[in-house]
Amino acid sequence: HGVLKAEDTGGRIKGNRIDIFTGDGENGLIKARKINGWAKLKIVKWGHKKSSDAALVKGPKTEHQDPDTAPVARFSSYKDYQSSKKGK
Repeated sequence: HGVLKAEDTGGRIKGNRIDIFTGDGENGLIKARKINGWAKLKIVKWGHKKSSDAALVKGPKTEHQDPDTAPVARFSSYKDYQSSKKGK
């Protein structure tokens, strides 16, 4: 098990999915793909007042994550990532 920081800055919680921030650019994508798209999460803290109030999540296959990683959205698929690069 490992610990990740995640935060909702509006629109990142979609139904039963929470986008997880794993890093910047290609490095962030690589880290996100190591999670294999799915992780069982346990919310241990939830805040919404400031960006520094982050929800910490625990899940399997996250031990490689650095808890101080720069926040960038984790995409649910590579196609979503490519679309975001094109501004769609």
